[in-house]
Amino acid sequence: MTLVAALVPLAAGIFWKRANNTGAILSAGFGLVAWLIAAFTAADAIVPPPLVGLGFSVAGMLLGSVVPRAVPQTHHPGTPR
Repeated sequence: MTLVAALVPLAAGIFWKRANNTGAILSAGFGLVAWLIAAFTAADAIVPPPLVGLGFSVAGMLLGSVVPRAVPQTHHPGTPR
């Protein structure tokens, strides 16, 4: 469970400047869900379920950290910052 939910957010938070909260949450969520699905549906597959979860965890971190910054944020006059 630590491999699929905590390793990527922790390592990215320490070593990658672009890591953010959205990426960490998506990383943990994607990793856990993928690991559970793989463990219950294909536990004896060639790729073990923890590695499936790790791959999805990395994908969640990349998606959550890169996509929000790609969308420009606009400031609406009259709203507090």
